[in-house]
Amino acid sequence: MLRIKSLILILVLIMGIVPSAFANSGGGDSCAFLKLGIGARALGMGGAFVPVADDGTTAYWNPAGIAALMKRERGVKKINLGSTFGGREELERRYYYLGGIFPVDFVKTMSEGMGISLINLTVGDIEVWEPDQTTGFPVFKDTTLNNAEKAVVVSYGTEIQKGLFCMGISYKYITHNIGTYSAKGVGIDIGFLSDISAIFHQKGQPILGIFDEVRMGMVRRKNFEKQWDNSEYINDKTLSGEIGLCSDICWNNGKIGLISCSLTREKSRPLYLSVGGEINIKGISLRSGVNRWYIQKRDSGLSTANLNYGKTLCAGFGCKIGNVGIDYVSSFARTETRHQVSTEVGF
Repeated sequence: MLRIKSLILILVLIMGIVPSAFANSGGGDSCAFLKLGIGARALGMGGAFVPVADDGTTAYWNPAGIAALMKRERGVKKINLGSTFGGREELERRYYYLGGIFPVDFVKTMSEGMGISLINLTVGDIEVWEPDQTTGFPVFKDTTLNNAEKAVVVSYGTEIQKGLFCMGISYKYITHNIGTYSAKGVGIDIGFLSDISAIFHQKGQPILGIFDEVRMGMVRRKNFEKQWDNSEYINDKTLSGEIGLCSDICWNNGKIGLISCSLTREKSRPLYLSVGGEINIKGISLRSGVNRWYIQKRDSGLSTANLNYGKTLCAGFGCKIGNVGIDYVSSFARTETRHQVSTEVGF
């Protein structure tokens, strides 16, 4: 018990370093498209998936989950494909991803696995406006641009202590093209996942008879500067941290769902909460959640009430037939509604 508590304390201290030292210098977010999230199941739970990380999208949310999944489902391979539609109608926006995870055997005594993912965002028909030389007012130039952002992600996860603690790392190679300009960059995610049930209850004795198998997940994400070709413009580096807890929901000695929550801090932005859950009823999974529920004021003094005017409400469902799962989610924000469909195949 003491060893578990010491481990948790160390991890919280590591992950709790506020990224204020990496404040914006005016270059903008180098990889904003990577914050959109992948997987209709994860997004249906409000994006509070860092402590869950138990399906084919785990390499995106928390690479440590790859090892936990390999241990639970030995030899499993999963492929996840998804696409987002809807949003602002005046822009031709397409967002899709393709990813897979598979077991490896570098360390013979530990469960481990790897993942490879492709994430792509394209936005078309972006109008070009330039200042008029006489009046200085913006004038439409009767032309449009296309924007394309891609990330190839390679991930690895392994057990550090059997049945208790996993760690993972992801390397991201990012490209960005808009009009005649292009840029490249890289990023790294480091994740941790731990079963901390022993802190709260004895095995086989769920909390209040309902909550069982409590897990904690943490991720630190860093994207480095992105230099544009033929330009002095540089997108600033970004740093963020996320920590969360999840628990299975039990009823009549069987698992019927789970509940999860996570806290996220991005550089120069206030702390926000994501929370969600999933209930399984006769082969159908029902999900709901809230994403980006701000619990801290901005440095400018803008209240959390005004910030939360833009929070996202999520709801979705899924089903599984054999080794094939299909999931759907709707995300309702103040300015737009987005939909995502994803398919996962295990073999």
